Order: sequence, then C-alpha cells, then structure tokens
Amino acid sequence: MIKVSNLIFIIFGLLGFFLICCSFILAALNRKRYDEICILYKEKHGSLPEAITLFKGSDKNILNILYFNYGYAVKRQFIMMPILSNKNSIHMPDVDKEFIRGLPKRLIRPFLIEHYLAIIGAIFIVTGWAIMEVI
Repeated sequence: MIKVSNLIFIIFGLLGFFLICCSFILAALNRKRYDEICILYKEKHGSLPEAITLFKGSDKNILNILYFNYGYAVKRQFIMMPILSNKNSIHMPDVDKEFIRGLPKRLIRPFLIEHYLAIIGAIFIVTGWAIMEVI
C-alpha cells in the first residue's frame, strides 16, 4: 500500500513534470516568434544587441530547450526582462525596453506562458517533495 505522503509526492511530481515538459515544448515553438521579434527589432534599430548576435545560433542544440545553455538564457532575457521587471538585462543594457514591452501580445504571451509553466511546475515538484519529507 502506498503511503499518503508518497501519493502526494507522485501526484505533485507528475503534475510538475508535466508542466515543465509543456514549458520545454513551448520553448521550442517560441523559436519562430523569437526570430520574428529579432527581425522587428532590427528593422526599427538597425541592429540587434551584441549579446543577441553573439548567441544567434545557440538554439540549435537540444540543451537550449532544457534551459541549460547560457546562450538560450541570455536570448530569453532579451524579451523577458523588459516585460517582467521593466528593466534591461545586465547582458544587454542598451535594449529598447519600451519597444519590447510594446510588441503585439501574440508575440509576447507565449514567452510569458512558457516562463510561468516552468515556475509553477518547479513549485509543484518542490512542494510535493517538501510534503513527503514533512509527513
């Protein structure tokens, strides 16, 4: 018979794992939107920030989808930092954050969903583990 704490951990763990997997899938689907944002930024400002240019091809490796690649993290900060905190990334202090914040919702919303799915998934996994340890 399975203990209640183990059952809770299994349920929370599976739910968290599912949400994180959904985040990874959405990250892969967001590549096209990211490229579109880069094109729009380049059209308005003439060039992309140096950090973006440096890591341009960093999304070709599966590890980027799994958030282990530094280049992928820097590229995400290009979009996420102005949206979430209204600040620029330390890697790209010259980004036009008002331009990023003013992008159409159809381009920005999937990145927000990806971000929050990963956070909520991680919270479920940690909470399930903590409950199992406490009980």
